[in-house]
Amino acid sequence: MEAFPNTPPLYFFVFLFLSFHLPFSCNATCNPIDRAALLHFKSKITHDPSNLLRTWKSSVDCCIKWEGVACDLAGRVVNVSRSGLFSGDDFIIDTSMNGTLSPSLANLSSLQLLDLSNLKYLSGPIPPQLGRLTHLTHLFLDTNSLTGQIPSTFQNLIHLKKLYLSSNRLSGVTPSIFRSLGSLSELDLSGNSLSGSIPATVGGLVSLNKLDLSANKISGSIPAAIGGLNKLTYLDLSDNQITGSIPPSIGRLSELVILYLNQNKLTGSIPTSIANLKSLQFCRISENRLTGSIPSSIGQLASIQRLILENNQLTGKLPATIGRLTSLTDMFLSNNHFSGEIPSSFGNMKNLQVLDLSKNHLSGPIPPSLAGLANIQTLDLSFNPLYA
Repeated sequence: MEAFPNTPPLYFFVFLFLSFHLPFSCNATCNPIDRAALLHFKSKITHDPSNLLRTWKSSVDCCIKWEGVACDLAGRVVNVSRSGLFSGDDFIIDTSMNGTLSPSLANLSSLQLLDLSNLKYLSGPIPPQLGRLTHLTHLFLDTNSLTGQIPSTFQNLIHLKKLYLSSNRLSGVTPSIFRSLGSLSELDLSGNSLSGSIPATVGGLVSLNKLDLSANKISGSIPAAIGGLNKLTYLDLSDNQITGSIPPSIGRLSELVILYLNQNKLTGSIPTSIANLKSLQFCRISENRLTGSIPSSIGQLASIQRLILENNQLTGKLPATIGRLTSLTDMFLSNNHFSGEIPSSFGNMKNLQVLDLSKNHLSGPIPPSLAGLANIQTLDLSFNPLYA
């Protein structure tokens, strides 16, 4: 089965964007505190195969000659961007770096952007001293080998807009420190070993439009407070150990475009409030333990393109209202306990390319209307007592 598309890694271009929007002067003289902090960071790098830090020399001004460093008019460092993945119009350069994060980075008191993502081999803990960087708006440390817990001092980063710590080896309980990060718009902690439950304080992230906690060891239930994130467009809680039911408050996420809750241990029924998600395009709640029937209100999801509910314990008849989902291209409902006939209205979904209803208890005749699905590429009705 085709996987859902991931959101484009736009943060790779943040440095390019900010370089035109942050004050920068070629005549600025680097502050000696900032220069010393960056040189100490460099001293903790044990292997730099691509020479990403080759221009970081004490003999030249860090505001003028150091690649990946930008300063304000006062000579204070505001940008540090030595990402391991560089993209241009016609090229991608993939690099790496070994070493640890120096606590001295906390001395960059005017820092707004720190991008050390995709270096693969940065290891050790995240220094709690980074919580002193109170001007920080963008922090990208993803795709490394960092260990330990997310520092509680991050609650001091009150101006932070984007935080990416994904694809590391971080552990400990899911942090509740984000209650004070009201400016945060994107939070990605996926691909770690975080445990514990999602704290109700997540509801305080009122500016959030992307929340990705997937591929961790998170347990407990989805807090009802998540319904307060009314700017959320992307929610991925997949591949965890989350239990309990889907809270009806999820229907308050009126801007939601992508919803991934697959590969958990969710129980109960699909809430009827899901019909309020008018902007929803991709919905995957497969590989859970959901029961009950699909609510007929699902037919109100006018923007839905992919609906994947396979490998649950759903029962009842397939609602005829699904036939109203004319934007639908892929629908996977296999390996459930659906019964009754396939609604003839399914033939109205003219954009449908994949329809998988296999391994259910559907009976009766196969609707002739399905023959009118001109764009269908995969139609799987196997392991049902159907007849033509």
